[in-house]
Amino acid sequence: MMTTGFLLASSLVSAFCYTITRVIKGYRDVVFAGHSIL
Repeated sequence: MMTTGFLLASSLVSAFCYTITRVIKGYRDVVFAGHSIL
């Protein structure tokens, strides 16, 4: 039971980190695009 909870928690954390990384990367791409347009 403990192992299942640990695997679930680690997968949730990795998915969360992946989402955060994608959002930051997308935000930086938008900012760079805005600067290049200006």
